[in-house]
Amino acid sequence: MPKRRSLSLDDATLQMKEVVRWCHLHGLTARRTSAIQIKVGPFNAWPDAGTWNRDDDLKRKKTIRDFKSAVERWARQEGIWTESVGEEIAI
Repeated sequence: MPKRRSLSLDDATLQMKEVVRWCHLHGLTARRTSAIQIKVGPFNAWPDAGTWNRDDDLKRKKTIRDFKSAVERWARQEGIWTESVGEEIAI
């Protein structure tokens, strides 16, 4: 099944833009799947609500900090993590 295109971030909240920016700074693709949700690999996040889950564990978890830690662990295991060079990416 083909992947759906990511929705524009033009009307995204600051919280969503910050999470997407963090992903891009680390070489990860974050796709906006709805007005309130983004997807990064097997993870789904609702930045404004501060919740997230993983495709194989649908129970919602709290805090974007924990989301970032889980995404980093996964990306390192997959060999796709890039250390941030501190350069901002315009979103």
